[in-house]
Amino acid sequence: MPIPTPPNPFRKLIGIEVAQRSGGTAICEAEIGPNLLQAAGIVHGGALSALFDSATVEAARGIYPEGTGIATIEMNLNFVRPVASGRLVATGTVEHSGRTTAVVLARITCNDKLIVTGRATLSITQAA
Repeated sequence: MPIPTPPNPFRKLIGIEVAQRSGGTAICEAEIGPNLLQAAGIVHGGALSALFDSATVEAARGIYPEGTGIATIEMNLNFVRPVASGRLVATGTVEHSGRTTAVVLARITCNDKLIVTGRATLSITQAA
């Protein structure tokens, strides 16, 4: 069952759900459908990037106080293999949580095969 999160129309468009969030780890998922495919019939890199970004931000949300501003300032993704069907599972894990930045590692799998791996740097704005 998805975890309730603030409204996010873009995530809804892609079909991204936050499945788990605990401490500095989060899992986001999306079912591959025709709307995520590019012309060659594989999942578009932009859809994979959006899922990756969601997992990294949600992992950070798990350790910072509610109301903290979290925004991606850099992502480095390695696309390991293409995928055309199944359920995408993105797992993000916080590696560093500072006052102004966080570094989160994440990976996307489908049917237990690695699809994407990478790292994101997030800007942290403390709640007033």
